[in-house]
Amino acid sequence: MGRVAVLMAEGYEEGETLTIVDLLRRGGLECHTFSFNEEFVRGMHGMYVKADKYFNDEIKNYDMLVLPGGRPGGQNLLENQDVISLVQYFNEHHQYIAAMCSGTVVLEKANPAGRGRPADGGGQPGDPGGLLAPVRPADERKRFAARHRPGF
Repeated sequence: MGRVAVLMAEGYEEGETLTIVDLLRRGGLECHTFSFNEEFVRGMHGMYVKADKYFNDEIKNYDMLVLPGGRPGGQNLLENQDVISLVQYFNEHHQYIAAMCSGTVVLEKANPAGRGRPADGGGQPGDPGGLLAPVRPADERKRFAARHRPGF
């Protein structure tokens, strides 16, 4: 694995998104951020970050897709049918999918594992949740999700 695509929707969680990008790049992996409409994307805490690229079919050539959380970042990813289709594509082609916090809501709609156990979607009341783990053992190592619990 060498190429990672990180999606940045309006309201992405800056810490989750940028920490992942930083660690992957320090580790020698090729990692790009992708935005949808604007070159500079406003995060959940009002920080604007310039995305490396605009969302396009090139992402299908990456080895891993990352869906960060954030409010309303996770919801904005969920409401984008192109994102849902991309997650399904990654699943069908056995590519890695990683989601965290409210980014897991996308997995519920895209249903990459066919089934799964509910996630809390970030530990906040009213979050719709997502899927934490696939049930198909052969693909289990290709799906990652993290959730936040208050107090941790």
